[in-house]
Amino acid sequence: MIIITNPVNLKNEVNIINNLFTNGLDVLHIRKPDATSDDIRCLIENIGAEYHPKLALHQHHEIASDYNINRLHFNEKARLGFNDGLKLLTNKQWIFSTSVHSIESFNELNHAFNYAFLSPVYDSISKPGYKAGFENKDTLKYRNNFATKLIGLGGISSTNCLQALDIGFDSVALLGAIWQAQDPVSEFKKCQKALHNYV
Repeated sequence: MIIITNPVNLKNEVNIINNLFTNGLDVLHIRKPDATSDDIRCLIENIGAEYHPKLALHQHHEIASDYNINRLHFNEKARLGFNDGLKLLTNKQWIFSTSVHSIESFNELNHAFNYAFLSPVYDSISKPGYKAGFENKDTLKYRNNFATKLIGLGGISSTNCLQALDIGFDSVALLGAIWQAQDPVSEFKKCQKALHNYV
């Protein structure tokens, strides 16, 4: 399971992040669109060093190697301008991810991408008005890219994470369900338990 940070800083965010990792979080995507390089460094330096290999950077990729980070995320715009650059980096142990908004775009991805977020699966929690688009099995029947893992994003919570796997997603990513919860760690544990029981 993947969690994506809230785009803006939140009270006790670092403590919550460290607690999420303590409770078994697999990967945290640091997405802070308006943050400076120094802002991102400050955040990373307050996250336990043992968790740095589980961090993925959406911005300021140039600082990744300073913190033992090998996960880089590219949004749609960055990906379209970076396909050739991927070839230059694949000799290193990078883990690449990206975002798409159609199964057609997913199918066309460069196989250098280890996984991709497809969104919104359900009505977004963090972006009101961002409506569901991939909430039934028919949507994914045209998938022909199995080199890249398909991660469901958008409106995912402990109440529907298993349904997303049944639809055909390989895993899920959470954002609003975590950061808008009264107890983010408790919400994470509920989803974690549901996924661990998935057969």
